[in-house]
Amino acid sequence: MSSLKGHLGRTVTARVGGALCVGGLAVAVVFWSCNSTGTGGTDRGPDSADASVGTPDDDGGVGGDGGGSQDGGSTKDGGAAGDGMSADASQPDLTPLPPDLTCIPAAPPDVPDPLFLDSNCDGIDGDAKAAVFVSPSGDDTNTGTAASPVKTITKALALAGLLGKTSVYANKGTYPESVSLVGGVSIYGGFDQSLGWQRAAGNVSRIQAIGTAVSAVGLVTETHVEFMTVEALTGTAGRSSYGVFLSNSPGPVFLRYDQITAGNGADGSAGSAGVAGSAGGNGGNGMAGLVGLGGPTAGGAGGASACMRAGGMGGSGSAAAGAAGVAGIGNPGSGGAGGKEATNCLIMNAAAGGNGLSGVAGASGLNGAAASVFTGGTAAGYVAMAGGDGTGGVAGSGGGGGGAGGGDTGNLFCNKDAGGGGGGGGAGGCAGGAGKGGSGGGASFGVYLFQSTATLTNSTVSAGSGGAGGKGGNGSAGGIGGAGGLGGAKAGEAAGGGLGGAGGKGGDGGGGAGGSGGISYAIYGRGASLTQANNTTTSGSGGVGGSGGVSFAGTAPAGPNGVAGMIRLD
Repeated sequence: MSSLKGHLGRTVTARVGGALCVGGLAVAVVFWSCNSTGTGGTDRGPDSADASVGTPDDDGGVGGDGGGSQDGGSTKDGGAAGDGMSADASQPDLTPLPPDLTCIPAAPPDVPDPLFLDSNCDGIDGDAKAAVFVSPSGDDTNTGTAASPVKTITKALALAGLLGKTSVYANKGTYPESVSLVGGVSIYGGFDQSLGWQRAAGNVSRIQAIGTAVSAVGLVTETHVEFMTVEALTGTAGRSSYGVFLSNSPGPVFLRYDQITAGNGADGSAGSAGVAGSAGGNGGNGMAGLVGLGGPTAGGAGGASACMRAGGMGGSGSAAAGAAGVAGIGNPGSGGAGGKEATNCLIMNAAAGGNGLSGVAGASGLNGAAASVFTGGTAAGYVAMAGGDGTGGVAGSGGGGGGAGGGDTGNLFCNKDAGGGGGGGGAGGCAGGAGKGGSGGGASFGVYLFQSTATLTNSTVSAGSGGAGGKGGNGSAGGIGGAGGLGGAKAGEAAGGGLGGAGGKGGDGGGGAGGSGGISYAIYGRGASLTQANNTTTSGSGGVGGSGGVSFAGTAPAGPNGVAGMIRLD
């Protein structure tokens, strides 16, 4: 009888009770009977009751008489060890099925194929000797054989490289890991360990990871990923999602009969708002003048500053000419002049001290520049475009200290009088902080290719939507300047001190621009060579650009919206 090859990769030529046995499709008892490895002969005719299968010889048997005690099993119920199973077995055998002795091997190699054919007659689709086996129920300390699979695909790939294997055979189930391909080691899914590593389209072998599910960088050897479900999940804070990511990999890489899905690109983060500027400290009051005394009278202290913009100290008074006030920081020449003294109280009065000059307000910052639009991918992947940061304002300068009033030097007819001290200058207000630009939203790519060669066939490729751009941060107000101190009062014929100048207001900070929205493509390539056929592609929408931050200079630019499409090759 000629052999038949089916989707379970078995070759069967036996009859049970005159009925044709199709290995892998019959019920369990018939399945094992059809694949018995006993030494008895095949059925010599339709009336024979012998159901064992062996390697045919010239007369259709293998040295037996077609039945009885020579058939490799017990003489009665076929349940002894000689027929390939135990009479009371209740657990499935997880190793590959025993070789079908009627199978005629084809020319090597037996590479897993879409028809799931067992062309080398080793019991599975593919070559068990050339593969490392992996199963979610395995253990990474195992040897990687069919009877002792490892747990992770990453470990299986490393073990395959170490042992010189060319394939990884993945049992159905989910592998929660990001897989980096190894050149020359292919990954084939669709196997069922519980059925002796038989293979079928309904057996889903799934790689699932946040961000990037399958990647290769610098891969230069032909490598396949077939009958795998590849799922990239949405990440955080502007992270992009890649089902398959290939960079600088001439390979070629073959993606066939795969289900590839990328999650949404993650939304970008909002930019932080600027920190408000601190107010400048007020200047101190000058000491009042003194009658009948030569002084000194102290000038008021300059206002304190958290940003090195203190006000100037007021000038000190005496019976002589008043001292000039000290200039505020950042405001040269702002101190008030000291008053001229009186040398004869009968005919003249002393002059008051001059007022200090107020500080100058600081310049406001600028809003951030708009985020760039997408111009092409890079070897590292998609670069999310952040909005520009605003610039901070400039601190106001300190007010000058007031000059002291002139004193009365005294004579035979007049007492000495000390002039009043000058008031201290107020400190300048500190600058308002700038808003930070919002970060760009992440992108979503089913398949991303940069300077790589790939063949994509008979697969479903889906991308999610691009992430929204982050909002730009608001700019903050600059601090107000401190008030100048009062000059000390006049006394007798001595004059009073001048007022301290007010500190200048700090400049306001600019707002940050919004981040760009992420893009979405089922397949994207730059400098790539792509051969593709019989695929179904789906893309999401581009992400919305983030709004710009608000400042006293207006609203910063919003980010551009992301673009989307099925296939784009730059």
